[in-house]
Amino acid sequence: MHFLARTMVIWLGLGLLFCGMTQRRNAAAADPTPTFRGTPVGTWIDRLKDKEVAVRLKTATTLAHGFYKAGPSAEATRALLPVLFEALKDTDTDVRKQAALAWVRFNRDRRPQESEAQTLLPVLLDASRDNDARVRQQAASSLVKVNRDAKAVLAPLTKLLKDTDEEVRSHAASALGEVDPRAAAVPPLIGALDDKTAGVRNSAARSLGRIGEPARTALPRLIAALKDSDKEVRSSAAHALGDIRSEAKASVPALIAALNDESNREIAARALGRFGPAAKPAVPALLAVFNDEDEYVRMTALKSLVQIDPEGEKTQASLIAALRDKDEMVRGTTANLCERLGPKAKAVVPTLITMLKDEKDKTVRSLAEAALKKIDPEAAKRAGAP
Repeated sequence: MHFLARTMVIWLGLGLLFCGMTQRRNAAAADPTPTFRGTPVGTWIDRLKDKEVAVRLKTATTLAHGFYKAGPSAEATRALLPVLFEALKDTDTDVRKQAALAWVRFNRDRRPQESEAQTLLPVLLDASRDNDARVRQQAASSLVKVNRDAKAVLAPLTKLLKDTDEEVRSHAASALGEVDPRAAAVPPLIGALDDKTAGVRNSAARSLGRIGEPARTALPRLIAALKDSDKEVRSSAAHALGDIRSEAKASVPALIAALNDESNREIAARALGRFGPAAKPAVPALLAVFNDEDEYVRMTALKSLVQIDPEGEKTQASLIAALRDKDEMVRGTTANLCERLGPKAKAVVPTLITMLKDEKDKTVRSLAEAALKKIDPEAAKRAGAP
């Protein structure tokens, strides 16, 4: 076939393809019916209003627990929320519970209004006592999304910490991290650090970290948790100590010791940095960690050294060493760190000048140039930086 003829055929095919795509888009735009999980929202609404209790219950349960990989669209949410809220008045107790759980899941992007919360809370409290562990799990998570007031939810969540189902206990421990006032949840969470299940202990440690400084009374138990048999619990405990940032005299030595735990080294190093100058006794240990084979551990140790003693001789030497690191991520991140330090990183100027000539990675070289300009503009000009 002649070249011109072949070209015309190709363009004709492309035109038909784009025409078909446009028609499908226009058809989709002309059909305003939203769907959820491939089913029209109108069908879900009809099922929620079905005269048969079994149908209403199955529908509400599916909506409460079945988001899977894709959540509902904004259109589906707007259409279903009023109907789910109306289902809170259903004659069947189980339908009401599942409708409340579904309403909270669909309404995940905003907190309910006070009038909505007043209607939802009693139903969710009832759900927290359900015979089905899965319902209790969802109720534990949903309670604080509806009402964070400790007067309303602390007692039922604390009770759920004693549930026979470990997933229910774990959900309750996570939810307690959102109770207001935050300090009210600390005593039950400290108790949960002794739970027989690692997942519950982990959730408790994470919640104590989210609570922050008001959880300082948990420090002895969190320090003890740095030696937990489960590595996730150890990591969450170290993370929590860094978030609470209290009692450095007790926390810093414990975190220094945690640097010996290879599975927890990076998080312990990061937590030490959160204490700032109060963690100065950790500098020798962080310098040792700075030689770790893992580039992320090296980078975290360096960042913590900068937070603790930015202008210290050993920190400056570590910055220079990191700019010469074999890993380009470490070199680039260090250059960016030097830029943020500005004139405080003056010791690295000769190394940055060398990097402008010798650094092979364009991105790293660009970061080194930006750092040099920030630290010593005159030196940058002499080095030929634009």
